[in-house]
Amino acid sequence: AFQNLVLCETVLSETRRLNLGVFNRVRVLLRDDKRSIIAFPNENHREVWSAQRTNETANDYNDRLIRDTAKWYSEQVEASGVAKVLLLTNDRRCKDLARKEGIAAESIQEFVAGLGSKFPGLVDLLADTDQVDPRDEGGSRDARTAKFDAHLSEPEINRRLKAGTLVQGTFRASPFNHGEGSIMTYTKKDAAGRKVIISGFKSINRAIDG
Repeated sequence: AFQNLVLCETVLSETRRLNLGVFNRVRVLLRDDKRSIIAFPNENHREVWSAQRTNETANDYNDRLIRDTAKWYSEQVEASGVAKVLLLTNDRRCKDLARKEGIAAESIQEFVAGLGSKFPGLVDLLADTDQVDPRDEGGSRDARTAKFDAHLSEPEINRRLKAGTLVQGTFRASPFNHGEGSIMTYTKKDAAGRKVIISGFKSINRAIDG
């Protein structure tokens, strides 16, 4: 699903600063010749680099460098019909500005959703986000809407177990798909046990192995 990617030096530097583990995983991808993923030194390229403007925040400056790189790439490859360039960003403001500047842009969620049935289950591998922009008035990362159903209270769980409308078991995460797991349930009528498959992060509802 993800091939022919260009990762800006700006993006790589920010990733390294925020999460070294993710940065190291990206380095592995850069060495995978089958995927055609390259790093582009945009901050050392005279066609796309520019100085930070007065009163421009570091985040806005980085976003502008990324948009300028996407625009430059579009001008190089789209005119010759080699490929189409799409800017992927989960920064809502950056995406909106890119579109205003004539740059094709989508969030990673929008891009994966557009793949349809070609890669089923891929959307479950994405981090859950509604792209709240902390620069918006009153906006914050804590202002996200709830993504999971609330857990039942202990009295309610006990009541439903006694009524037979719930089953109980130990959750075991799949070693092959972190969006899937299972539990073994045992009842008086089924002493041998029954395996129940739980699929999708919403259904797993924050459960962890064990």
